Amino acid sequence: MARAAVDPSFDDYVAARGVHLLRMAWLLTGDSRGARELVEVALARALPHWRNVSEQDDGLYDAYVRRAMMATFLEHPRGRWRRRSPAVPDATDGQPDVHNALAALRPAHRAVAVLRYYENLDERQAAEVLDCSVRAVRSRSAAVRKGLDLGNALVEAVPESPATDGLADDARRYAVRARRVRAAGVAGLVAVLAAGGVAASGAFRDHVVGPALPRLSCAMDSPDLPLAPLSGARPLSASVREVLVCADRSDASAWVGSLPPDDPVSGTVALDYLRFDPRGVDGPCAALPSGVAYRMLVQGLDGRVAAYDNQRLACNGWPALDRYFIALGDQLSAQWGTASADPFLPCTSVLSKAFTRDSDLAAGLPKGTTVSQATACFHPVPDPTDLPVQVLPVTRRVLGVEEVALLNADLARSGSSVTGRGRATCAPIVRGRVVLHVRTTNGRVLSLVELCGNRGVMAVNWNLADQLVLSRGSYEMVLSALGRG
Repeated sequence: MARAAVDPSFDDYVAARGVHLLRMAWLLTGDSRGARELVEVALARALPHWRNVSEQDDGLYDAYVRRAMMATFLEHPRGRWRRRSPAVPDATDGQPDVHNALAALRPAHRAVAVLRYYENLDERQAAEVLDCSVRAVRSRSAAVRKGLDLGNALVEAVPESPATDGLADDARRYAVRARRVRAAGVAGLVAVLAAGGVAASGAFRDHVVGPALPRLSCAMDSPDLPLAPLSGARPLSASVREVLVCADRSDASAWVGSLPPDDPVSGTVALDYLRFDPRGVDGPCAALPSGVAYRMLVQGLDGRVAAYDNQRLACNGWPALDRYFIALGDQLSAQWGTASADPFLPCTSVLSKAFTRDSDLAAGLPKGTTVSQATACFHPVPDPTDLPVQVLPVTRRVLGVEEVALLNADLARSGSSVTGRGRATCAPIVRGRVVLHVRTTNGRVLSLVELCGNRGVMAVNWNLADQLVLSRGSYEMVLSALGRG
């Protein structure tokens, strides 16, 4: 893609597109205050990656911010934009039928309405923004159109001139607050560990702290970087500090999709999920394009930077890139996770999880158990038959009272049962794995992990011997909540 002759600064972009963003957000939230907050959060999420986006065609700025806005709107149950919109909007009194119709929609349907009939995206483009199937977008579009022609109605319904004063600065302040929250959490953990170490030993007194190592950047990428030795040694975090993908955008490149964010993979679990298998390893490879596409910059614990050329990796490096995108999405989801004050169950990482089989344990969710709270999570999985094109974040949805009632109806009928069958024989997991985190009325927290594609067979706490089969209605409810229906 051709790069813009002059890259717009963050302030220039907000000045030029702020009104449009606020109008789009207003259609999602139904009130000006919620729309302002939604745009601020979306811009704050995009701000750390602005330099990366500037390396692409300037038309992709809208796509990047639009994706951040939709993800923010759907992910955060505590945001005021998730409240049902008032019947009479606060910004304009036109098109009351449109406002009432939007207010009656589920958040996922409302997002589709805005993307399809205000942003004029086709079904495939809307599916990419929402990270869901084209089929899901098509079904939601049909539901949205019932009883209402949205042709020009949304354009006429939005506020005429929403105020953008201070929008860029407010987004910066929000980004700074988010970084401070994350830094405070890390600092608190370090302080606890340090205090424990000092109390146990005087070894820290003579420890000399060395200079901070530079953060990986694609500006370091060059043919002169040494090639890293290929090794399958595990865990990777024992020798590697950060890994960053830098795409080759030359005319000879086989790269597809958008550029990855310039955040290196640095979390311990995320690093240990990466794989650097050399070419020639046993096992079939999918019929995917070959050629130069990217380099993986690897910084060791000693600060030295080396590189992996994708052409030297097994299957031309696409499986390694797929895992990188999933690991980075998991890491970013954790960083942008809900604050500690959020009372809802989080989506914990599954990158280090593995199934076990223990038939000696009692059923985790026996018949008659009741659930008081549930969070649905969708964790992407590698697909060796398809080219990875973008970072895949973890999707989190807190289930409502009616949705929890469906789960309780299943538990009232049968509950989970311990068997000796082990893994169920069923369709394989393809794009991602559904995990339900539930809290029972007696305070126990358990995870229900999907075993089968399109079946609703769940392993309780990763135990293959303890399985719960969701009813068709419950399973479709969970998929719909996650945008997979």
